[in-house]
Order: sequence, then structure tokens, then C-alpha cells
Amino acid sequence: MELDICMFGKRIFVWLDDGWYILNRANETEHIILERHTITILRTDGIESQYNEKSDKGDGFVHTTAFSKEGIILYDFPLPYATFKYASNQILQDDQEGLRLYNMLNDDIYNRPDYNKGDENND
Repeated sequence: MELDICMFGKRIFVWLDDGWYILNRANETEHIILERHTITILRTDGIESQYNEKSDKGDGFVHTTAFSKEGIILYDFPLPYATFKYASNQILQDDQEGLRLYNMLNDDIYNRPDYNKGDENND
């Protein structure tokens, strides 16, 4: 899958199959690192989560790895979009600013396929 993202402060939104979804809780996020094919989120509790872009575009999964603060792998496998959508819904229940941004991103002007497609020549 190819990760399309929007970032507002410490909030990351990812484009899944049918819209934008929030990826993290801003109040639990210490740092965010954006690399060419990876998003890394370091939480305030020391857990580091990595979301990796894979070549299987549209397969309905995001490859996810999480490390403890000691560097031990907690999990390393693809998570289905349904899991991210559920988590996004849970996050937005107590994040009013995140909900406002979510609604803005999923408004018609931002939700058009040609807007989200971006430059096909970029890797």
C-alpha cells in the first residue's frame, strides 16, 4: 500500500480506501518521524510504532511494527484497514480538534480522488 498522509501538529491522518483516518493520539505522541516509506511515532510511554508502506497497493493492510522502550518487538505484522478505522473512531471520541480536522479532510473538496492521488511520479 502507498501511504498518503496529512499531518497537523502531532496528529497524523492516513488515506485508506474510503477516506482519511487519524492514526495517533496527539496527547500521547512525543515525536513523529516521517521517512520516505515509513511513519514512526514515539509515544510518551516509550512505545515506538512504525507504519510501513509496502508495494501491495490496495491490499487493505498497513504493515505495522511496535517496539517497547527497551527495543523489544511487540508486534510486527500487517493490520487490516478495519482495525485502523476502529482505532480512529476511538481516538476521535475524546479529541475534538482531531474530529474537526477529520471532518475537514473528509469534506468533498479534500475527498476527491484527483486531490488525493498526488504526483504519480514521486516515490
